[in-house]
Amino acid sequence: MQDCISDAEVADATLVCGSPATIISESDCSSENPEPSAANNMGREPGDQPVTMGHDRMDVVRRYQTFEGVSEEAQKLFEERLRPKTRKNYDVNWRKFDNWCSRREIDSSHASRSVVINFLGEMAAMHKPESLRAYRAAIASARPDLDLSGDVFVAGLIKGARNRCGYPRGARPERWDTGMVLEKLKSWGPWSSLNLARLQKKVLLLVSLATCWRPRSDMGRIFLQSIQLEGDDDWPSAMVLTVSQPKGEESKTSPRINRFEEDREICPVLGVAELMRRTESLRAGRPKAKERLFLQSIPPHRNAAEDTLARWIRETLCEAGIDVTKYSPHSTRSTAATTALERGIPLDRIMESAASGHFGIITSDRRWIQKKSRGRSWSLRERGRKQNRALSPQSARKESKADYEETVTEERAVS
Repeated sequence: MQDCISDAEVADATLVCGSPATIISESDCSSENPEPSAANNMGREPGDQPVTMGHDRMDVVRRYQTFEGVSEEAQKLFEERLRPKTRKNYDVNWRKFDNWCSRREIDSSHASRSVVINFLGEMAAMHKPESLRAYRAAIASARPDLDLSGDVFVAGLIKGARNRCGYPRGARPERWDTGMVLEKLKSWGPWSSLNLARLQKKVLLLVSLATCWRPRSDMGRIFLQSIQLEGDDDWPSAMVLTVSQPKGEESKTSPRINRFEEDREICPVLGVAELMRRTESLRAGRPKAKERLFLQSIPPHRNAAEDTLARWIRETLCEAGIDVTKYSPHSTRSTAATTALERGIPLDRIMESAASGHFGIITSDRRWIQKKSRGRSWSLRERGRKQNRALSPQSARKESKADYEETVTEERAVS
């Protein structure tokens, strides 16, 4: 099946329909340019004028849009459709392609389809297949004329790199042991004795496990004003959290999270209350509407970046003895959901807490429950024969018709 990149990855191409060779030549070239070299001719059509190498991605995009008659205000609005982190990733990946072309005396703004293919081929030897898709998206955003999203050969190249990858497709690691992590958190001592760095790491991991939320795009967008604590100020009886502008949604709210009476040292409600009390003086004089739950651990204690939160989780898991080469920070979602299901929490409540996205649950009867992306439906899949493998949805489609019908029946029973 042909690989396709998402709408966000190729959205830069939607307003551009002119020839990039024509547009760039008109804006960059002068009559004094020397004759093109043989290397430059690799990336340009016959008759094109040579241009200066080294182009910023957005400069290229703006030239295309200006040539099409798009106003500056419309161009600015078009740039704002993507999150800053996405734009930054596009710029970084385009810069790598542009530098690669410059070392070969090829103008990236005129690079041909074969140049892009050769670039992706070289990157396949040094990076993961997922990185190739990121490079393709960045190049497609600045060079829509190449139609990389619909190029069968480029899609096949990325698929070939994925098939060559040593990690088996469809293999999914089981959840890590929450007991090991909780014991490590308790060994740090009571809440009042923790420094700010450890306090935030502990709260972050406990809240991630309690909500099944994403450690980056969800936990990093919890604002103080959206936190509702109930009961005693010293140890609230419950709390409700709201995420502003999470990935793919406008907002989402957690179910009511009660305090953990059995052990206050791993109670996420007490942890959030303690963190808010501890950081109150650090936030003095700053607009409350912009203050998020987690702060940088060093002065001036600004809002912590989403990648910082992921690093905190990785460091905590590593300290607890979890293999971080096997489990990413995002594994808190599947781990929390699987643990909750095994302890008797109804599947509907787990799905309500997670709210959106995709993650997997390994049940006690060796089944793989996959929460579909951007939806609230669940699918049950038989696990693989090996203890450490579970069938992905793609592999599960290869099951026999009888097994599939049985799976559908079980799906309806769960729903």
